[in-house]
Amino acid sequence: MNLLLSNRAQLPKGNFQYFHKTIQSALANYEEIDIAVGYISRDAIALLIGLIKENPGHKSVNLYIGMSLTRNNRKIALELNAILLELGLGRVYETRNPFHGKLYLFKEKNNPALASVGSSNLSGISNAHENHEIDLLIEDEITLRGCEKIFSDLIVPMAIPLEEIKGEDPRQPDPESDSENWILGERYPGLIKEIRDEEVKKVQSLINPNDTFVHRLKTYEEAPKSNINAYHAKGRFSRPRGKPEYILPRPWYEVAFILSKNEREDPKAPPNRFEVVTDDGYTFEMRRAGDNNKNLESTGNLRVLGRWFKGRLEDADVLKLTEKITEETLALYGKRTIELTPIQDGSDRWYMNFAPDSEQ
Repeated sequence: MNLLLSNRAQLPKGNFQYFHKTIQSALANYEEIDIAVGYISRDAIALLIGLIKENPGHKSVNLYIGMSLTRNNRKIALELNAILLELGLGRVYETRNPFHGKLYLFKEKNNPALASVGSSNLSGISNAHENHEIDLLIEDEITLRGCEKIFSDLIVPMAIPLEEIKGEDPRQPDPESDSENWILGERYPGLIKEIRDEEVKKVQSLINPNDTFVHRLKTYEEAPKSNINAYHAKGRFSRPRGKPEYILPRPWYEVAFILSKNEREDPKAPPNRFEVVTDDGYTFEMRRAGDNNKNLESTGNLRVLGRWFKGRLEDADVLKLTEKITEETLALYGKRTIELTPIQDGSDRWYMNFAPDSEQ
């Protein structure tokens, strides 16, 4: 047996491995997968879908969610469920009674081959997971059979297919479930903060529309595998030591705005480093990077900009997990451009607007 630690920890000497690397490899390479966790996250669901699609050969994949689902997480769980059903692999279940355990079981030819039990919810499979976690990697046959029995005798009998549950979660909501919701400030502490509506209105009064720089978003039709659709680019080969190699999909929220030559030469274009105040009340650092400073991206973590941008489309119900951002996506949302305007208060901040045209 080996101990698995989350990415946040520095591995000590001994039989220690990183949880996300070990489980990502298992998710990509084993034929049959059963996962029972308390909570899920949007990032982890997108990663799970990508690992399944990029690494063919799976025979069954089933996810059991044991604790109360927030509205947003129920929506993404249903999106995963639809994909699993379409692929003929399995489905997503919710348990009748609360289940707070975290059990991952991997099989080959209907025999248990690997398992993990510990503290890591599904968010732990991402290298961006923020919490310290400890899990135990199980490879001995007796304990593996025990894990298999937990599924067959405990979890499966109290599982309900997610699509059969109508209305709100009948179980008592648990405050911990809110931590998996789409809340930017909690996801990226120190990189982004939320401000009051009054401050946004004050900022809006300090901009001159004549100074606005307009970036035309490049959709899937024009740039199918870059900038706002980087998730659909070819994944990266991962070769963990002592484990089979696999293709690791790009993070769902990895986003940059790629400026055209005309946009780069526009005198109204933003500087190489600046802070933005968004129309919906967030502030974070931005920069221009890459060849000719053409990439407009968030500083510190590309996913900050990605969560802000894709989150707007997801909240408007025009973009589902793993979908491509197309011309139709932006037409349904109601805006085709990102607008950046310097704020005239001596702060070197810029106002970034992505509100639908109908709301302005």
